[in-house]
Amino acid sequence: MTRPIVKDGKLGVSSQLVTEKKEIHQDELFAPHQEEKSSSAKRLKPCNPKRILVEGDPGMGKTTLCQNLAFRWGHEECTGECKCAPCVHSWTFVVYLTAANLKGFTDIHTAIRDHLLRESSIEEVKAALKSSQSNTLFIIDSYDEGFKDNVLLRDLIQGR
Repeated sequence: MTRPIVKDGKLGVSSQLVTEKKEIHQDELFAPHQEEKSSSAKRLKPCNPKRILVEGDPGMGKTTLCQNLAFRWGHEECTGECKCAPCVHSWTFVVYLTAANLKGFTDIHTAIRDHLLRESSIEEVKAALKSSQSNTLFIIDSYDEGFKDNVLLRDLIQGR
């Protein structure tokens, strides 16, 4: 699994299979990366991760990155100047929540309605997510502050 990380103030990428870290631009987060097939083989295969974990020490910019991605999706138009495709603008919907926002909820629709779309009905939220199910980006911030006993967060991470 390829994982972008924030370390020493720089955004980088690391993998369980690839130990090399490199600095990447935030527009490259969603681009396919290369990943080794095995520790003994040096052949590379394209890797298009469905889940990205951004790790880093406190104050390194993880929340700023998450908020910036959501802001750019909602307030900017894609100019085609992104360093690579896909960029944050290629998603139909971007949903930004903290892990704590998911606590106590059993379904994502109700959590989104209660925290983001209070004027919408749960049925409207369900319909919107269903219409773009494979093209919705969930940005879940502050995992470390809300992961304990968080069934919905676990289900989202596992793709349920």
